[in-house]
Amino acid sequence: MSLIGIGALIDLSWEHYRKHFANNIRITAWLGVFIILHIIAASFYPIGAQELDRSLTGSEWFGIALFLINTIIVLPIVSIWMVNALIRRIDVDVRGKSMTMHKLATEAWQLFFPQLWVRILTALAFGIAFAIPLMLLSVSSQFLSQVLPFGVSMLLMFIGLLLFLVPIVLMIYLAFVYFAFVLNKARGLNALKASVACVRGHFWPITWRLVLPKLLYFGILLAVQYVLLMLLGVFVGAAASDGNTLLAVRIDWIVQPMIYMILIIFAYPMLFITDYHIYRSLATPITMSPTLTHKRSDLGWISVVVAFVFPPVGAVVAIVLAGIALSKKNHDNTIATVGLIYGVAMMIALVVLPILLSKVIIK
Repeated sequence: MSLIGIGALIDLSWEHYRKHFANNIRITAWLGVFIILHIIAASFYPIGAQELDRSLTGSEWFGIALFLINTIIVLPIVSIWMVNALIRRIDVDVRGKSMTMHKLATEAWQLFFPQLWVRILTALAFGIAFAIPLMLLSVSSQFLSQVLPFGVSMLLMFIGLLLFLVPIVLMIYLAFVYFAFVLNKARGLNALKASVACVRGHFWPITWRLVLPKLLYFGILLAVQYVLLMLLGVFVGAAASDGNTLLAVRIDWIVQPMIYMILIIFAYPMLFITDYHIYRSLATPITMSPTLTHKRSDLGWISVVVAFVFPPVGAVVAIVLAGIALSKKNHDNTIATVGLIYGVAMMIALVVLPILLSKVIIK
């Protein structure tokens, strides 16, 4: 086994994401079906019906029904198909092959029910992992505490809390279930076993590769989300200032989930691409692109970490460090560029934008 390095993993994933952006977005954009149905449902959903003390109208019942159907049925169906198609698309692109969208979609639908079964098994595994500590805590706090010495009952409760680490560990061991399912045709319980087999003996190296890149990705997403939600707050505040509180609540309820889903549409490919390269590197070493073989700039990494951990002051430091890193020659400046963009984004989100918006609101 030759695990890919974390820096190389992020660079390789970003290069793939950028190069095959259109192919991946064509798949994740189908989450737009959920967004459209959510907008329709939220437009009719009975906002504030209890405060008005009235019975629901037919259109409001329609909004409730559509909301439930969209959340319970449509979203899971689209998600299952999307995971199948996205993993297959990534694998096809990495191998330099070609596949039409129609063929890809057909294969993804053929895997729908087998993946549904894998999801059920995975959910059962997590359900059992969570149920054991919950039951132990419940029994020890409500029943055993009355018949056992205080120290013993507290010890049992402490053990119950420690057992909550089991689901966290299980998340790592089952991180590659869908990759084993789609790429290696592992079905049912074998998909779970295949994922566990990949991680066994390499838990911590794989954990760092699963967690650290996602901290960077979600840090950037949170910065973007912060800006978008702040803009949303301005519109909602404007509606509420006119005395139309229900309209403000409805706008917030429509737009906020829409923002989350749009961010997911753009983020999902990067998450799956990263995990794909980890999964593949467990079996075969990844050949780096010639453009990624330069010496890496540690200042670039530091700029990202500083901006993520110490905003907004860290944003200023990140910009400076990233600028220094970018000024160096013969370095791979991908991470430094990310640090610069992230630092600027954090500065705008946490300092500049609030000042500008406050002036708008005051006016």
